[in-house]
Amino acid sequence: MALIGHADTAERIALYHHGLSDWEPDGCEQIGSGSQRIVYVDHGAGVVYKLGDHDANRREVRTLTALRQRGARHAPAASLHEFTIPDGYGDTISCTVAAMPYLPDDGSVSGPYPLLEGAADLNPHGNVHAHGGQLWLIDAGGL
Repeated sequence: MALIGHADTAERIALYHHGLSDWEPDGCEQIGSGSQRIVYVDHGAGVVYKLGDHDANRREVRTLTALRQRGARHAPAASLHEFTIPDGYGDTISCTVAAMPYLPDDGSVSGPYPLLEGAADLNPHGNVHAHGGQLWLIDAGGL
């Protein structure tokens, strides 16, 4: 499977997110946040990067990959980018960033949306978007 996103973009977003850079990477912006993670989009590449809970990011990529392997059309491809960044005090911060295609809800499927396999948190219906005429699970990070 092809890697989703770019490691250098994930790292630049992580530096910004942790306050170690004063500038948000060109074409990127924060588009959401939940109880576990913050979501940034790279508009030019059409990729979202999720930072925060490392276990949620690993679980999401593992869940989406397993769903795709079973033929679930609602599971987008996803990748992990793992690296360390300097914390500015002589130590490092471990980062595990989940990357997946940017699939904003375009209203191409009428709602209400059903609960999709893999949506395992307290907001399962909000984790489903219609994009390009089909439903997508955009968050499989779990509880």
